[in-house]
Formats: sequence, C-alpha cells, structure tokens
Amino acid sequence: MKKLAIAVLIVLVLIAVGVVGAGYYFINKAKAFLQPIQQYAALDKDVANESKYAAPANGELTEDQVKRFMAVQEYMVTKLGPTFNQMKDKQDEFMHREQAEHRQATPSENFTVITDMMKFILMAKNAWVEALNQQHYSIDEYYWVRGRVYAAAGMSVEELGLRKLTEAIKEGGAAAGASMGSLTSEVATQEPVPDRNKALIAPYMPKLKDWAVFAFFGL
Repeated sequence: MKKLAIAVLIVLVLIAVGVVGAGYYFINKAKAFLQPIQQYAALDKDVANESKYAAPANGELTEDQVKRFMAVQEYMVTKLGPTFNQMKDKQDEFMHREQAEHRQATPSENFTVITDMMKFILMAKNAWVEALNQQHYSIDEYYWVRGRVYAAAGMSVEELGLRKLTEAIKEGGAAAGASMGSLTSEVATQEPVPDRNKALIAPYMPKLKDWAVFAFFGL
C-alpha cells in the first residue's frame, strides 16, 4: 500500500508542476491517471444525506451505527469482491515479474498498474456512495463512526488522502509538493476508547482486518 501511495503522489506532483521536460507520452498518461481522482472527489455530492453530524461528548457508538457501518462494508465486498481479487492477482504478478527479472518497473509499467488501480478505486467509491445512501449515512457521520470503529479495534490503519491531493493539484505545484508530508493520515481517532465501543465491534474483528483496504482508499 505504501509503495502505491508514493507512486500516486509522484504522478500528481509531476502533473501539478506541468511535467516540465516530459514527453508527450508521459503527459498523456499522467492526465489519464488524474481524471479518475477528480471523479473520485466529485462523487461526494451524490451522497443524499448532507447533514452535519453532532458527535456525542462521550464518544460512544450506538448499536445502530455499528450495524449500518458494517452493512456499508459488506455491500462494498459484495459489489467489488471479484474485481478486487483480479486487481490483487494482477499486482502480485507484476511484482513477481520485477523480482524474477531483477529490475525496476519502467514508467510505462508503473502508469499501467496505477491507472488500473485508480479505476478500481473509482468503482469502489461508487459502491461506497450507494451503500451510504442505503444506510442513510452522511459523510460526516460515517467518518466519525469509522474512526471510532477502528480505534475500538485497536487497529493502525492509514488513509491515502486522494481528496486532499485533488485540491492540492488545483492549487498548483507548490501545494501538491507540500502534500508529500501528509500523503497518508491515521484513520482511527486518538481519543480514549469507551468499553461500549469495544464490545460493539468485537463480533466483527476478523472482518475488519480485510475491510481495512477500503479505509486506506478513503472509504
């Protein structure tokens, strides 16, 4: 995941600074990669519930919130499972080929892998929006719940800041370059974890480890 995150940022920074001195092929590949990221950010507007969430002072989750959160994850697994497995197999094959041939991937190969991954992330974001609407989640409430769920699970999960990077690209090269220090952020809240939260998410612990990939992509 970390390798992918670094590769994503490098491509974005190159686009932001105008890809000075780069060839026609590189520029067009970079633009093709950026488009899914812009679409990714724009999908937030399709979430029907736009309300701001007033979090409880005690930081406790409700049983309903946890069930709805898990339903969102299950929906994405059902919707994306076969495609995700295909993407994983493709990336594993790519890495094994690198190792077998004792070489680094070419820029063209890297762009192909990252572009394929971005297409998958865009599919995942669409599924996420559908799931949030089904469960009547606002983005505000969902992210609050997500942070408490992973904190209660005691899991260290990082999120790739795709939406943040998109805004940085709009602002120009300096802003994109500054984003290099904040490429990822911690998903779980650092606040004290109520015992009630731990009890509520305990039955889902095995699945949360598999679902953490969605959190990495901001979902």
